[in-house]
Amino acid sequence: MADATYREGDQVTTGGLYRRIYPNRDYYKDNRATSNNFVPDRGEDDVSLYRAAERSPSEVLEGHENFGLLEIEAAVLWAMGKRVIYTPSKGGKGHVSAYGFTKKDVEPRRNAAVASRVLIPPTIPERPTT
Repeated sequence: MADATYREGDQVTTGGLYRRIYPNRDYYKDNRATSNNFVPDRGEDDVSLYRAAERSPSEVLEGHENFGLLEIEAAVLWAMGKRVIYTPSKGGKGHVSAYGFTKKDVEPRRNAAVASRVLIPPTIPERPTT
């Protein structure tokens, strides 16, 4: 079956989605992604991801040294009551926006983190020892 063709604003209900993992212990702990990966950036109301069918892991990580990569299924986000919308105008080829996550609402973010899988762990600098 051929991959679906999406246009700006279309709902993305299936398929794998990639999200970069910031190289910090607040985002990757005990070999897993944390709920912080699903907090919208300051001033934004969405979480940026990329369709795995359109972008390779190396493309998503390009220019983001030490970042890791997680994958989550679009259907999982929809089942959680989140909306996933195709928005290449915001981030280029394959970009989608997941709406419905907030900093205050921890449980959905935790559930998304648990449902994701880490494809590439970030490189986190060692803490200085004294």
